[in-house]
Amino acid sequence: MKFFQNKSIGLLILRVFLGGTFVFHGILKFKDMAGTKEFFTQIGFSSALAPLVAVIEVVAGLAMIFGVFTLYAGALLAIIMAVAAFKLKWGIPNVPFMQKYLLSEIDLSLLASAVAIIFTGPGKYSVMKYCKCHGTDGGECGICKIGGCEGANEGQDK
Repeated sequence: MKFFQNKSIGLLILRVFLGGTFVFHGILKFKDMAGTKEFFTQIGFSSALAPLVAVIEVVAGLAMIFGVFTLYAGALLAIIMAVAAFKLKWGIPNVPFMQKYLLSEIDLSLLASAVAIIFTGPGKYSVMKYCKCHGTDGGECGICKIGGCEGANEGQDK
């Protein structure tokens, strides 16, 4: 039964699902960039943001899947989902509270998942496991030097 009390497996499942969802949606944005730009314009954003959001979704989604730079990836994905939930769904006028919640519950779940990874780190089942200075302050590898090892030991099972 100890298998079912493994925090790092739980974090791996959460990261892969979260990252996969964003990679998928980012690729969809690239496949119809003209439509994505038009949608961004219709909701009051610059169409120039469409490719940026698509890149963030794919790159941050892959970072989540592999468990690298999860602090930064989680923050970027959380911002995207906060905008989707609160500007787009909750910003619809003359819609009752429950309908706004129902419209945004997937966005809020993805937002909460990204924030959870920000606070827990990637867990031990991540590419960061192979970093020799994994989780140490001021590590020597290139990833540690730019802050990628932050939280790498967090969420690990003792």
